[in-house]
Amino acid sequence: MRNTIKMKSKTRVNVFYKKKVFIGFDVSKTAEKLLALEKKNNTEVNIIFAGSSFIKEMNLNYRMKNTDTDVISFENEGGGEIYISVDRAKTDAAELGITLKEEYLRLLIHGLLHVIGYDHIKDADFKKMNIKEKKYLEVFYKKGV
Repeated sequence: MRNTIKMKSKTRVNVFYKKKVFIGFDVSKTAEKLLALEKKNNTEVNIIFAGSSFIKEMNLNYRMKNTDTDVISFENEGGGEIYISVDRAKTDAAELGITLKEEYLRLLIHGLLHVIGYDHIKDADFKKMNIKEKKYLEVFYKKGV
């Protein structure tokens, strides 16, 4: 299944589902809004929702880590790809005591920030990215996505 929305700019967000899932908000529109707020209007992003085994394989093949993870992002010229683990999102949301919708939103925001150039390897970069993540969670979740 594929959902594509084009904005007036050259931004393009494609959403794919390797595993059936109910997200609870419009992933494409939310991604487009974040990209517009970050002034990344000529960005193409593929967002893929998949199961843990697929994410674990991606993590092993591209990051040499033999474990599943919640989100993996790949930045390339003009955009990137975001892989979100449906299974891990369910587990993490329950452990964090938040809704699944909020966890999907957090993972989407985190992945988008990576795609547009944010990182969290150094402490200073972690703080900057964390502030952005919290800001967009506030904008989208608390004010309604």
